[in-house]
Amino acid sequence: MQPRKDLIASFSSFLQFQSDRSAGWVVDARLRRSMQTQTAQETTGQETTQETAQETGQARSEDFWAIYWHRAWQTSQTASNPTLRQRLALGHLSAYLQETCYWSVHRTMPQVSSSQVSFSDCFQGVIAEVPRLLRAFDSSQRPSLKTYANTAFCNILRSNLRQQREIDLCSEWSLLLKLSRRLLTETLQQAGLSATQQQEYLLAWSCFMAAYPPSRGAQGRTCAGPDAETWAAIVAQYNQQASQPGNPSDPGLKADVTAETLETWLKQMANQVRRYLYPGTQSLNVAAGDGDDDWQVDLPDVQRESPLGELISQEEADDRKAQLSAMQAFLQGAIGQLDDMGQQLLKLYYQDNLTQQQMAKILGVQQYTVSRKLAKARENLLLALSRWSQETLHISLSSTVVKSISTLLEDWLQSHYRSSS
Repeated sequence: MQPRKDLIASFSSFLQFQSDRSAGWVVDARLRRSMQTQTAQETTGQETTQETAQETGQARSEDFWAIYWHRAWQTSQTASNPTLRQRLALGHLSAYLQETCYWSVHRTMPQVSSSQVSFSDCFQGVIAEVPRLLRAFDSSQRPSLKTYANTAFCNILRSNLRQQREIDLCSEWSLLLKLSRRLLTETLQQAGLSATQQQEYLLAWSCFMAAYPPSRGAQGRTCAGPDAETWAAIVAQYNQQASQPGNPSDPGLKADVTAETLETWLKQMANQVRRYLYPGTQSLNVAAGDGDDDWQVDLPDVQRESPLGELISQEEADDRKAQLSAMQAFLQGAIGQLDDMGQQLLKLYYQDNLTQQQMAKILGVQQYTVSRKLAKARENLLLALSRWSQETLHISLSSTVVKSISTLLEDWLQSHYRSSS
């Protein structure tokens, strides 16, 4: 790779690759005009005295312009919409850091990479993280932008390669066990499947998750596929839920599917997830034209910056929070549907911590009546919550699941009435 020696070129040109090797620099005309204008204004504003000549030399150094464009980018970040100046600043800084990124990748790849990953793909994946790097960089506290970027690019590449290797090494079944419903939904939507197909795939995955033995899922990224008994359970759950009248997911779902069909769907989902999380890299180095926005077309989406594990954890945390809020609202409504006696008994038992004997004395009834009414109130809440879980969370009910829901309900009742006291 031939280094750039011209200031204008350093902030307006991008590396071009051919056969996974650097093939020279491509100048973005829009960025070049921008730098020419800015440097001309800077020079014009200086008087040609010996003192200001030294200042002009400093003003026109790479470090000066790196800080200048970084501050311009930071200022534009506070605006409600990306401005032309922000896009220009990002373009200049992405061009400026091309050489730093190249040598960071060149130095790091042999340490953590395999022959299956191309140099140009690694380069494009790392340079796409420039916005994240700029957000973390503090020009007033840290060394130069290039020095900071050199370390940051190496760390980003190591992280990217390790995450991708983790995904590549996971079997289809291990990957499916790691997924959240929201991530899988996004993947299927991105794949362009119809709404009915998406519901079929999601139902298949839900049945797989419900039936897959936890002991086998604990094997990590190498866990094998379901055995014959598990496949039978998955098929039975799918066909039962798909054929239910008034299916909340979709009334047009295929029923009577075979294990072979479900296995095909599940493997297709795993492959779609791999492609969704690690799509093919789009080059930043296609020669741009003279149009004002040409260079932006080649910039990939850099907003998704979390590793797979962090992404899934965050999604699952968000889902759990939303589900908990929905469950709390549902149970509060369900309590309101109980008769007056049932509501009063729950309050006396959980909020006032009274025994059944004390409750019977206060209400002027027999103790067995209190016991029967209290058990009936809890039974009604358990039945209502179980149905809600089945219809809203798509949970298949079994004796073990109902027992877990019962424990959850008991904990919630204690917490709910304790906070009300």
